[in-house]
Amino acid sequence: MMVEFCSSVIIGVSVQYGRSPLERFSIQTPLLRISRASSNWGVEPFEPGAEEKFLTAVRQSRYAYKPIKGVLLDQRVVAGIGNIYASEACFAAGVNPHRSVHTLSDDELRTIFRSSVEIMAKSIELGGSSIKDYVDGEGVSGSFQHHLKVYAQSFCPSCNSQIVITTIDDRATFHCPQCQS
Repeated sequence: MMVEFCSSVIIGVSVQYGRSPLERFSIQTPLLRISRASSNWGVEPFEPGAEEKFLTAVRQSRYAYKPIKGVLLDQRVVAGIGNIYASEACFAAGVNPHRSVHTLSDDELRTIFRSSVEIMAKSIELGGSSIKDYVDGEGVSGSFQHHLKVYAQSFCPSCNSQIVITTIDDRATFHCPQCQS
């Protein structure tokens, strides 16, 4: 990532998320310009038209037989959905995270996307999830972890079934076998 400050200082940062390196992105502020040089990043979930762009991206043939949670984690499809958000979004949508994309209707995919956006917005509002040691730039812990339904939970808040823990793309995956089909 290249960061250019008003004083023309440039900092280079190598960023990696999971197994795939994140390429440069852009943010423009009066004091700071961060440049996005890659077109490999997926849709920004809060931008206008994001839902339709998500549907177009997820319907590509390379994702057809992949589990939806793994596709949500792929930053080339949609930017910013991490492991916690992906498990929680699948739960909120009532979709088993192991389901292959080709088995999901457009309505189910829209519900998953909308759930992702709602969950991310709530997490941002609550300062993120401080499950281990996360703090924001001011050293304050987030509180979204107190609102998690399935991630790192033992029992489903809806039906009290035991949460099943598996892996998808080497990431812990949590789901309710009764509420998520």
